[in-house]
Amino acid sequence: MDLGLRGKVAVITGGSIGIGLAVAEGLAAEGVDLVLAARQADRVQDAAAKVTARFAVRAVGVSCDLAGAAGADALILPPITMQSLGIGNIYMLSDADAEMVVIMFVCMMFVPICAARGG
Repeated sequence: MDLGLRGKVAVITGGSIGIGLAVAEGLAAEGVDLVLAARQADRVQDAAAKVTARFAVRAVGVSCDLAGAAGADALILPPITMQSLGIGNIYMLSDADAEMVVIMFVCMMFVPICAARGG
């Protein structure tokens, strides 16, 4: 089946096992490049390598715990960042507010990439 997703990029949380890995494999079969996020570094790196080898797509494994806002930095922040988002002091936000900031950062990072690729 061709869903017209070849060349797109997907971020899959919980992507090293179970449903997350199954979704990643399904997208990879359609030619989607992947960022797999999971807590266990060895398992997510292994899953990314296996997906790359099996489906000939780019897959990157990122070890992070997204249960709270603190774990998102590993997923969304590249080695060099410049943040000028005017939200005040992020450290005084509630967990719910911090999670919204994380969602905002993910959107700010991945939406332009996806839009540039036509996604």
